[in-house]
Amino acid sequence: MAKSQSAGRAHPKNAPMIKAGKVTQYIDPQAPQKRRAIEEPIKVRATALGYYGEMRRRIGDVFLCDAKAFSPEWMEEVDPRTRERVTSAPQALKRAHDEILGGSVSGRPNDSDVLD
Repeated sequence: MAKSQSAGRAHPKNAPMIKAGKVTQYIDPQAPQKRRAIEEPIKVRATALGYYGEMRRRIGDVFLCDAKAFSPEWMEEVDPRTRERVTSAPQALKRAHDEILGGSVSGRPNDSDVLD
């Protein structure tokens, strides 16, 4: 055995590599059905704010979702013929702005609050 100069300990020589024999791969008989269930998306509507597909999904957005990723906490399944709808950030801001201006804002008098 060769000695290491820095530590003074003996290092074993490199062991020869042994090739592994062929291993038969296990094939799940239900694999095609499982793969199909994962690949078939369902159409859903967001019932609350959530994230899917690296996008923020707002209330009312309709989009395709994997069946495995379906979350009843913030999604509901809709008819597959429903048109997809995605709300962009500017649209969401405009909607929130319109809701604020359309409703009564606390601290500001309405026309009905002004006395003649």
